[in-house]
Amino acid sequence: MSKLSKCYRLVFSLAFVCTLTIALLGAKDSGNVHATTADDYAVYSVAMEDVVGGGSYVVLDTTTIHGKPEDLDSALNFPIEDAKLITADLLNDFRTKNHQSYAIAQHFPKGVRVQLISERERSVMFSGCMGEVNCGWKTFYEKYPGAPGITSLSRVGFNKTDDTALVYVGNVRDWEVGSGLYLLLAKNNGEWKVISRTRSWIS
Repeated sequence: MSKLSKCYRLVFSLAFVCTLTIALLGAKDSGNVHATTADDYAVYSVAMEDVVGGGSYVVLDTTTIHGKPEDLDSALNFPIEDAKLITADLLNDFRTKNHQSYAIAQHFPKGVRVQLISERERSVMFSGCMGEVNCGWKTFYEKYPGAPGITSLSRVGFNKTDDTALVYVGNVRDWEVGSGLYLLLAKNNGEWKVISRTRSWIS
């Protein structure tokens, strides 16, 4: 084999390796948007306790937010001293992750009692029975006694250093009893803590 042929083979081999590496890195970056970590579920547990209180939670098994991700600026009315923590990377991460719904799994920290409910089950339970006494919330509380209503969660947005988080928590307990909040959390010594909250809606 001539030196020129060997040279061509080397160039093509290097090009292939580079292309494969870029593709794998791109796949990894794309996967990060979809993947959840222990921090996601740690944030969920702290945020739910703050908004809903303790006990056994009934949580929708897919993520959701109130409104559209692109309208987030008008929804985040945090106090000025806390709003400075909402950096561009944090906001972009939250928006990107909440352009579609994702499944919520039973990855909550030990001791956090969660039962997942599907949108289909909720629809069947409440469809066509607004105000009726024998379906809707009566049926719900018969199946989930002691539950503090139905809780919905967004994906968690993080800043680049993963020590500040933004999450939406909604909770509905009866036909006209519910609210939704955006919470800002900070991580200190491995523990997440709510540092600020702003209400998105209330009924």
